[in-house]
Amino acid sequence: MEGSGTLVASLLTGLGLAGAAGLNAYIPLLGVAVLGRMHVLSLASPFDVLMHPVAVGALVVLLALGVHATKAAVRPAVNVATLGMGTPVVSLIEDVLSAITTLVAVLVPVLVILLLAGLLWVGLRFARRRRARV
Repeated sequence: MEGSGTLVASLLTGLGLAGAAGLNAYIPLLGVAVLGRMHVLSLASPFDVLMHPVAVGALVVLLALGVHATKAAVRPAVNVATLGMGTPVVSLIEDVLSAITTLVAVLVPVLVILLLAGLLWVGLRFARRRRARV
């Protein structure tokens, strides 16, 4: 059972990165690529290609150009409720949460449990408040 701590940390890292990708697919990739370039973590082949400067640049371009336009198009509820003013705010919050989750998942994977518990708590409170209005 010597490697069980490493296995748990790896699972928590994967879970955290998957959650971050659910908010924004490119931020975890970019985060892992930059952390790999900074030698904070190592990537095995074929994932080491993410650390190449061209790959990092491509991820930055994808993040800057494509993501926010796509998000704005698929948020009709936020657009209707806020007359379009809330979409950039929601998008920014998602991006910040994705970046924080990526860093936590890679640097301190045990905290992923706390992040997930907090997210569950917020989600349940939101659902209860919404049900109370109906």
